Amino acid sequence: MAANRPPAAIATPRAAAVMCHPVQRRSVFAKLITLNYPSLRSGWLCNAGNASNAYDLSMVAGLPSGHSVADLHLHTTYSDGRAAPVDVLSKAIESGLSVIAITDHDRIDGAVLAAAAALGTDCEVVVGEEISSAGGHVAGLFLKSVVPPGLSVAATIAAIHEQGGLAVAVHPFYRLGGARGVGPAAAGLAWDAIEVENASPVALLANRRARAAQASWARAATGGSDAHILAAVGAAVTTFPGRSAADLRHALETGNTNWVRVNRSPALAIRALAWSVQRRITMGPAA
Repeated sequence: MAANRPPAAIATPRAAAVMCHPVQRRSVFAKLITLNYPSLRSGWLCNAGNASNAYDLSMVAGLPSGHSVADLHLHTTYSDGRAAPVDVLSKAIESGLSVIAITDHDRIDGAVLAAAAALGTDCEVVVGEEISSAGGHVAGLFLKSVVPPGLSVAATIAAIHEQGGLAVAVHPFYRLGGARGVGPAAAGLAWDAIEVENASPVALLANRRARAAQASWARAATGGSDAHILAAVGAAVTTFPGRSAADLRHALETGNTNWVRVNRSPALAIRALAWSVQRRITMGPAA
C-alpha cells in the first residue's frame, strides 16, 4: 500500500530545562565549529546530544483520531548513540511517542533494558536491532534474540522472520558516514517495511528514492529519526491506528502506516552532525 503525502507538522516551544552531562573528551571538531560559529559557547558540542526537543508530537497536524505516533529507528550508548536507553525512553515519553524501537547496531541489550524500564509508562519499547549484513544495514523489529552481523541481506531477513520479527529496509539508498543502505540490489526480497523518511541531516535525496520505490519493496512505509542524540528523538515518525506495540505491528503487517517529518531544524542538523563527527573521531566508525 503506497503511503500518501504526510500531513504537515507543527513545532511548538517547550519550556522544560534539561540537565546536560558533558563528555570527557572534546574533539578537534569541537574547537573548529566554535571558531566557525563564534556565537556558540565553547562547551556547546559537549551538550549537543542532551538538548531538549523543541517540539511536542501531540501537535502533529492532521493526525487522525485514534492514531498514534512511533519512532522506529533509535540509537543509544549501547552502540553509537549519545544517550542511555532510559534517557531515550524518557525523551520519547516527554515528546508524546506511544511506541519506540531501540535499534542499536548488532545488539539488543540496550533495547531490552529500555523495554523493561517502559513497563507501566505511556510508551512501549519494541526490541530492535540495526544489523550489519554483508549487503548493508537491515533493521529487525520485535526481536527475541540478536541476529548476527555478516550474513547476506536475504539470510538476515530470514533470521529475523525465524524468530517472529519484522524486517525493515532502513535508509536503503543512503550510504554516507556510518549509514550503509542495502541499495537497489535488495529490491524484491521479503521486506515487511521500508523506511521512506530518515531524519539524518543529508538523507533528503535518499528519502525521495525510497518513497519512489516503496510500492515495489514492501507494503508498509515508515519514518524514523535515526536519532543518535536526544534532541533528534521523534524528528521523523511513523503514524498508525491504535496505540500499542501490537497495534503498530498489525499496521506494519497490513501496510496501514504513514510517515511524518516533524523537525527539519538546521540547528538540530548541525548538532546531529557534530555528534557524528565527534563520535567517529573519539570512538571510530560504527559497524
